[in-house]
This record gives sequence, structure tokens and C-alpha cells, in this order.
Amino acid sequence: MVQAKFILFFSGLLVAASMHQVCLSTNDLSGTKSTIILVGCTPGDDYIKSVLSIAPDYTVDFIKWQITIYKNSASNFTLNIQYGESQPNTLGFKLGGSTKMIEGICTASDNPENDPGTIFHLKSNQLGHDLSLVRLNDNLFHILSAEQKLLVGNGGWSYTLNNTLPGGINNFRL
Repeated sequence: MVQAKFILFFSGLLVAASMHQVCLSTNDLSGTKSTIILVGCTPGDDYIKSVLSIAPDYTVDFIKWQITIYKNSASNFTLNIQYGESQPNTLGFKLGGSTKMIEGICTASDNPENDPGTIFHLKSNQLGHDLSLVRLNDNLFHILSAEQKLLVGNGGWSYTLNNTLPGGINNFRL
């Protein structure tokens, strides 16, 4: 009985270790990682509302993001957002806010200005226009403007998204 528990425990550790190895690299879409999951909250300004096809007159104080980028999939990304008017003294929205799920194709390219970071281009007919993100390092991605410049946040939110399965910080770039 003890031997069976040990074998089961050891097998579980091997599976967990192998899953951890699969999720270590976020270098680009051709790497070994099968998914990149990005989360964060951003302002809900006019530009980002136009990208996300949110009505211009809809009150959006902030947006909660979850972007899953898949390797070798017919749908290369899934974007789930929750947005609306903020509920005072909480991290939530009045009346629960609104939600949207967007799927599309993701491509990656080198930064044309020779700055560090791969640029991920998210394309979907559900978006008002393409959404671009620059990979600052394995842990941080930043949303870009239509001119491929870093978007500037406000007093409450930035346009930086965090990788939920980050790599090491040995290649941290500024």
C-alpha cells in the first residue's frame, strides 16, 4: 500500500515537472510553450474601446483582460474581457459590467525599431482593428498604439499585462 502511494505520488511529481517545463519559454510562437496566458487591467479610453468594438458612449472606467495565445491552433488566441463602470471601493464593476470573448489569429514579428521584444499582432473580425502587444520580457507584455508605440495608462491602470506562466528573470530587459 505504501509502495503504491509512493509510485502515485512520484508519478504526479513527474507530470507536474513535465508540465512546468512545457510552460517555461515564451520567446515566440515557434518556441516550445503551448500557451501564453496574459492577465491585467487597463484603462477604458476611446482608443482601446475602438479596438475592442465597444460603443464609444458606453462608460468604461477599466477593462479586465485575459488573453490566451495558443501555439499550433486554428484559433491562435482567445481574448476574454470584462469592462464597465467601476464599483466604488472594489475591484469590480457596477451591475457586474459587460463581458466579451474574441477569437482570432496571432502572428509574431521582430520589433521594427530594433528595441527588445517580439511584437504579437492579434487579428480578428470581432476587433475594430488589430491589437498589438510587445513582449518586454517573459513576464510582461505591453499593449501598443496604432503607431506601434507603448500606450500610456492613467492614475489607476497601465497597459501592461502579466504572464500567468512566466519564465525566469535572467533575460529581463528595459
